[in-house]
Amino acid sequence: MRFEGCIAMVTGAGSGLGAQTARALSAEGAVVVLSDVDGAAAARVAQDLPKAWSAALDVSDAAAVQAHVDAICARHGRLDLAVNNAGIAHGLALIEDTDMAAFDAVIAVNLRGAFACLRAQLPVMKAQGSGAIVMLASAAGLAGAGRLAAYAASKHGVVGLARSAADEAGRSGVRINAICPAFTETPMLEGLTTALTERYGAAGARDRLSARMPLGRTAETGEIVQAVLWALDPQNSFLTGAAIPIDGGLTAI
Repeated sequence: MRFEGCIAMVTGAGSGLGAQTARALSAEGAVVVLSDVDGAAAARVAQDLPKAWSAALDVSDAAAVQAHVDAICARHGRLDLAVNNAGIAHGLALIEDTDMAAFDAVIAVNLRGAFACLRAQLPVMKAQGSGAIVMLASAAGLAGAGRLAAYAASKHGVVGLARSAADEAGRSGVRINAICPAFTETPMLEGLTTALTERYGAAGARDRLSARMPLGRTAETGEIVQAVLWALDPQNSFLTGAAIPIDGGLTAI
């Protein structure tokens, strides 16, 4: 029960990594506040967790993010943990074939949303003298990602935010780290690989995604969630400003 009594905020918690992270934090004693742009999806996850509640939240709306953090603090008096996980992707496309509206949408959610969350969370944690934040970035935030340029740009930005926030907040007792997964078995991955699946079939699409990885496969959601919990764990009290690849060795080669 590493997180007994902690108040934890998880964005993008209606499905995938966010939902699994919320469940894992709850299982280890945290009071979890789930949010998602699909408020009904977040509510479905929250209803099965003790001491959890949920809200609809579009992280690209900075005023809504601030109101959400204010509501958490009004109800619980503090905020101990945050997992800024909300994100979207675009279909595989060359830069010249990527629609500018798609680029703007990805940047608005993945980068502006991450910034809005930090902007609301950090004053609370600094004032209480403690806190831990995980930013969900990507292996595409550590290296190039052909046909995913807009997504990669947004996640490079998330890594930069995590490192900058760690520099600003460390002396106040707040730790911020980025977890950088490679392709993981989530609904987002299904959306990314639609074109590959149509061309190569489901098995063929997975083979093409994992071909460059030394471990030769995509990640399971639970493998990424364990890394998130490890980064949040108060026993890792000297870990901050890190961008940690959980990528089957992809960025090692």
